[in-house]
Amino acid sequence: MNKKIVAIDVAKSELVIYSEGNYTTIANEMTAIRHFFAPYKHKQITLCAFEATGGYEKKLIDCYEELRLPYRMLHANHIRAYAKALGILAKTDKLDAKVIHDYAMAVSVDAVSSKNENQDISDLLNRREQLTAMRIEESNRLETMTNKVLIKSFKAHIKWIEKQVDTIEAQLVECVNRNDSVKFLFELYTSIPGIGLITALRLIADLPELLTHTDKQLAALIGIAPMNNDSGKMRGYRRIIAGRAKIRRLLYLATISAIKCNPLIKSFYNKLKSKGKPGKVAIIASSRKLLTVLRSKAQNKIPWVSIFS
Repeated sequence: MNKKIVAIDVAKSELVIYSEGNYTTIANEMTAIRHFFAPYKHKQITLCAFEATGGYEKKLIDCYEELRLPYRMLHANHIRAYAKALGILAKTDKLDAKVIHDYAMAVSVDAVSSKNENQDISDLLNRREQLTAMRIEESNRLETMTNKVLIKSFKAHIKWIEKQVDTIEAQLVECVNRNDSVKFLFELYTSIPGIGLITALRLIADLPELLTHTDKQLAALIGIAPMNNDSGKMRGYRRIIAGRAKIRRLLYLATISAIKCNPLIKSFYNKLKSKGKPGKVAIIASSRKLLTVLRSKAQNKIPWVSIFS
């Protein structure tokens, strides 16, 4: 099959586009993006490919969704590793666009099926996380402060942060209540002992694969699958690497909670410990067990019912 790839290097203010040997630079603005890509609705293109840039690609994604163009956001580490494998050490916007194009041509890359429907929830959770970290920082500074003017300033700022957190949490509740499928998943996930409100929302927003993937695929996706480290007769220590850090961190904390209050996870963890497994190894294995429970409940649409009660 003759693939036709449109590759885009995304920056804050502009996009460098490469396709069929030609470069084009346009502003990273919705009007300019729509004007450039509108004709592609009538062209047989295989994929529009670009790297994740921490948010600067959102206008591009919105345009592709609007025009119904096939697209895929690629992992920047994969692109860089591909460039290094080819001996390409230099880095410019045009060169990056060309490398993205060549990578998409060489590797089997499928278009995404649809935009994340729960991006609003993800954005709200990210902001809540930022504000929570900010509140902790300000509280720590307040503890060592003796200047009365600054004490007043810190207290006022902390109060403002708390109001912002309350506003965001109210928005999260609204997001859950206005969507029946989100509400169903939220109630299903929180029915499992150990899964709190924030963890449930993060799973809904940033791990939609719970509804479609297998246990092994999910474990690798999150970064809790033990990876081999063997060479010849040497059998190295298995480690977990990469994956979705925010999901992994919340699942780890949820597992610690589940070990205390979830009979199934507690029994599984204690069994591993009785076999002499180190604490963290047992916790990660229990995280995979909890993930299996989440996947099973999500795909079968069955709330938690404890067989131990």
